[in-house]
Amino acid sequence: MEPKTNLVQNNGLARGQPMSSHRAEAYGRISILLFLGRYAEYRGKPYSTSLQAITYCDNSGVLTTEKRLKRGVESPYRQLNPDHDALVTIAELSAKLPENFRTKHVHGHQDNALEYEELSPPAQLNVDADELATIALQSALAEGATALQTIPLPSCQAYLLNREGCIISSGEVKHHLRLSMPAENLMNYLQRHQGWTDDTIHRINWELFAKGRAKLTPNLMFFSTKLSSDWLPVAVRQHRHQFLPTNECHLCGEPEITEHLFLCKQRGEWKQSFLANIDKELRRLETAADIRRHIVQGLEDWLFTKATELISVDQDAIGWYNIA
Repeated sequence: MEPKTNLVQNNGLARGQPMSSHRAEAYGRISILLFLGRYAEYRGKPYSTSLQAITYCDNSGVLTTEKRLKRGVESPYRQLNPDHDALVTIAELSAKLPENFRTKHVHGHQDNALEYEELSPPAQLNVDADELATIALQSALAEGATALQTIPLPSCQAYLLNREGCIISSGEVKHHLRLSMPAENLMNYLQRHQGWTDDTIHRINWELFAKGRAKLTPNLMFFSTKLSSDWLPVAVRQHRHQFLPTNECHLCGEPEITEHLFLCKQRGEWKQSFLANIDKELRRLETAADIRRHIVQGLEDWLFTKATELISVDQDAIGWYNIA
């Protein structure tokens, strides 16, 4: 087999969150196409029409989309497809190269079955590229790098931004569009219902709140929504709608509002058990000791005295039964 010669190589990190192998491969494709375009600019003249060149990619999905976009088969709906910004960039860069610059698919990880020297030159290049990508990733992790935010690519006509002004990855656009309106309506309702200020509602980490809710069973999710919205069938609500003859708690005789479910003086044993379970769960999650004590102490003060002594100004504004 004729040996290959590497004239130039490079590596780097792909951008965008969440990162996927599809997006990483697309960024690698952008890199080589940019290099070929810049090389022609550096030479000061276009490539000869007689020059033959082949680029390889081990992601067939990227290649299929690239061919479709080069043919001009496009629609606004496809802007919602995962990694659309990177794929339209690939198509635009590829269209600027001569027709005799071809692209072929190469199966990845062929070195799992064969020795490197037994592989074809394209397969060897694929192994080299994977190794370079691994080196770039390991170097970034060693330097403490985190996921890189998306940088707008000129070929993409539009991006969607989240509340923090960061670009939403095209793979998550449909999800955000589907949930943003009901989420916004729910937040507005909670703000009015709880009497929160704009500052209070923006201090809540809604993204972490959503991740926590996603782990609940359907019944618990339904319960948590009714709890935070003050829709539980407590005695005061039931009495108002004439379902109960009295609005009193059957344990202590005080008016039973949602908050009273936690504050009732006759529920001391349940409160102690509840705090012990909270502490146990926070330890299991390896929550930082100072944060764990902060949460448990705040809940204990609120449950037994309804006074938190400003342990958390933010939580006082939100309401402690919302954390309970």
